[in-house]
Amino acid sequence: DKLLEFAERTAAEEISRLENIGGAEIFFEFIPSPTYLYIFGAGADAIPLSTFAKNLGWRVGIFDHRPAFVSKDRFPAADSTHLF
Repeated sequence: DKLLEFAERTAAEEISRLENIGGAEIFFEFIPSPTYLYIFGAGADAIPLSTFAKNLGWRVGIFDHRPAFVSKDRFPAADSTHLF
């Protein structure tokens, strides 16, 4: 099937494209999965790192064993904070 081949080629090449298939214009948009950054340790150095990663469009998770350090107030850019 030409449509399936088009979709597979688009995914394999990781690009978006428009193609005429059987008289219809078909547009496939390649949307890459987000990059995840897990930061283990919520020290002062992790704060700018989490902000930098978020500005790149990454998903950010913070992990630490200290309850006072793992908070949304301390890491407003993080997508999640985890106490372990």
